[in-house]
Amino acid sequence: MSVTVTELSAFERRLTIRFHRLRLDRAETRAARRLSRDIDINGFRRGKAPRRLVERIVGRQRIRGEAIEDLLGDRLPSALMDAELVPATNPSVDDAREVDGGLEVDVRVSLWPTLEFPPDYVGRRIEVSQEAYEVDEDLIEAEMNHNREQFAELETVERASMGGDYVAIDLHVSRNGQPVEPVSISDYMYEVGSEGFLDGLGEELAGRSAGDIVGFASALRFEAGGLEAGTPVDVRVLVKEVKERRLPELNDEWVYDFTEFDTVEELREAVISELESSRLSTLRREFSNKLIADLVGEMQVDIPPAVIDADAARQFDQFCRRLDEGGIDFEEYLEAVDQDREALFGRFREEAAQQIRTRVLLDSVAAGAELEVEEHELARAYEDMAEQFEGTGQQLAKRLAGSVQEMALVGDILRLKALDTLMRGAVAADRHGNVLDLRFDPPAGDDIVEAEIELGDQ
Repeated sequence: MSVTVTELSAFERRLTIRFHRLRLDRAETRAARRLSRDIDINGFRRGKAPRRLVERIVGRQRIRGEAIEDLLGDRLPSALMDAELVPATNPSVDDAREVDGGLEVDVRVSLWPTLEFPPDYVGRRIEVSQEAYEVDEDLIEAEMNHNREQFAELETVERASMGGDYVAIDLHVSRNGQPVEPVSISDYMYEVGSEGFLDGLGEELAGRSAGDIVGFASALRFEAGGLEAGTPVDVRVLVKEVKERRLPELNDEWVYDFTEFDTVEELREAVISELESSRLSTLRREFSNKLIADLVGEMQVDIPPAVIDADAARQFDQFCRRLDEGGIDFEEYLEAVDQDREALFGRFREEAAQQIRTRVLLDSVAAGAELEVEEHELARAYEDMAEQFEGTGQQLAKRLAGSVQEMALVGDILRLKALDTLMRGAVAADRHGNVLDLRFDPPAGDDIVEAEIELGDQ
């Protein structure tokens, strides 16, 4: 076997592999024998028919194709290793032709795109929506009340209903004079202002008192009684009671009895801490997304179509499996979202292209900053993975040591570290240009800081 490597583009190679005729003949004989196991030929048991008869039934091209697959399965991995090529997708056969003494097969190999240097990110300012996430007194009070609302009691009041009240009602829904079940119900407790299953229900019951009878035309918001959502119906409501929510008094005694804290002050401090943590997470996520989008938009790199198509196909297949597992018919889903298969796959292709460009960016940052995966980081990742399987992280590490799966895991860890490096290197600011402290942990060591500075100066 001889191998010739030809560069087709920056991230594509063609491997021309020549197989000796004797090796090809043996592979075709094995393929014919394998195919004969699935066909009936008079006078022969399955798997025992001569090759010439099998060729006559299935065709010579079918046998040749099976033989080429076998030959490549045996020889392609070593050919890729000798050429120091790591495919981003499964290599594909472009051509196969007979030559003197054997067969030549052209195999197209798509490589992961690489970027020599990422766009400059050190000191880059990214605007985030600081004002939308301020932890002020109103937000703190609302969260404190949310804790009390879980223990609220309903008390009947002699007044008209307001938003947040509950009303006990008898509800009669009809269509052309016939009751619509099961939405025609008695003693139904409805929260005024909440989204109901009938259009206009909240508006009609606001400001009503016990004893009021309300009639109005509406439409179903959900399928009910054999009628589709949106079906016009007639509604008649008797308001029986108006109930107001009474929150428990906020004091140390209540906090001690119904929460994990001892005093109101401790509960308040915990609420502030949780709100601030949520705020920081939201700001970091916005900062990360905008920073990545900003940098990816500046990248000059061509992504091989085969790489995009392969990743889009993988995500598309996963999506279809999730629909199937959820009992959702694929064609019905397409009709519901008003798309055809090609348009839906196009959406997955766009997402795949963006994700691949992000991966290229992070790989470039990891290489430029000379990031490495420490043993304890890999061990921790294996421990996290082991939670989904039987056994321990050490057993999983031993089983996957040196495998493609371990290489992929190392790559994922490196990209997470690269994202952290990006976010600590750039600057978050509000719309007025004020720098925001997102409280990132300090870097693991001075060497990473120096690498970032050097990378930013290039």
